[in-house]
Amino acid sequence: MNNFNIYLTFILLCLPLNAEAEQHTVIESFSIKPSICIVERDATCKQNIRFQWHLSRPGNTCLYQVGVQQPIFCDVDKQHSSIVLMLSVEKENNFILRLSGSYISEIHRKLNIRELGKDVRQSRKHLWSVF
Repeated sequence: MNNFNIYLTFILLCLPLNAEAEQHTVIESFSIKPSICIVERDATCKQNIRFQWHLSRPGNTCLYQVGVQQPIFCDVDKQHSSIVLMLSVEKENNFILRLSGSYISEIHRKLNIRELGKDVRQSRKHLWSVF
């Protein structure tokens, strides 16, 4: 019986912690497609970019471009969101998906810019590679 009381006390102590943890909405995924924009030398990237994210449960989110105070896009009380925006980007840019509410979290993603004339391939080629 003593083990049962210890077990019951442990369960009761854990319940409030689990209930509080389940109240927080979490960003489960956030993607930018395409993640690389290829441009001519010294040109800006003007392209439709798809931003897509999924939350653990409905929540309020805003999408920001690093260095810009105002959000590019905000969504209210949604679990899945996807938006295509025509952007003009000069250099590699970071974008932030920020989840608002009592528990604030954010995820950063990068849009890479590659110039023609430079090696546009990933720098993963091996020294011994013939090609």
